[in-house]
Amino acid sequence: GCEAVDVIQPWFMVATGDLCDGTDGINYLAAQVDSEWQLYRQIVVDENGMTPDFYYDVAGNHDAYNDGGQEHYLEYGVQGAATGSMQHTWRLETPWDAAYTFVEVATPSNNGEPWYDATQPARLTADERIEAEGWLTAGDDANLSFVLGHHPFGSFDGDADLRDVMQRHGVGHYL
Repeated sequence: GCEAVDVIQPWFMVATGDLCDGTDGINYLAAQVDSEWQLYRQIVVDENGMTPDFYYDVAGNHDAYNDGGQEHYLEYGVQGAATGSMQHTWRLETPWDAAYTFVEVATPSNNGEPWYDATQPARLTADERIEAEGWLTAGDDANLSFVLGHHPFGSFDGDADLRDVMQRHGVGHYL
């Protein structure tokens, strides 16, 4: 297992994206590398026992470069392989009777274009926002809700719509 996890004993872990380089070391137009994703899976799952009910890996822009269908994340990502989805939600019930809802949104470009391509910037699509809002609605009884994504507000299309959704549900935390 992972020594730090054994010592700290967190309730869950989140990897906030760029799980792989997605380049050939220089070129953002290079394809995803199967061996890089296989190594990620080997380190995280095979060698350290991370499971989808504990380890939440968020896809970042590097994980989507030249992979518009994001097949690599969906095959090798812990959450992607477990859910077949780019977005995830989970709930934490604490020993002190508090409940926390976490909603992870997919902000990388949906067609696999590099982040610097102004015609295809990082974005949260309307469908992705609707899915996230459904999860927040289902978690409205939580004491606190959090939204997580790879890109900070102000750097992806759809962040203003997401802010509106968060405000409607009393969510003040985007990580």
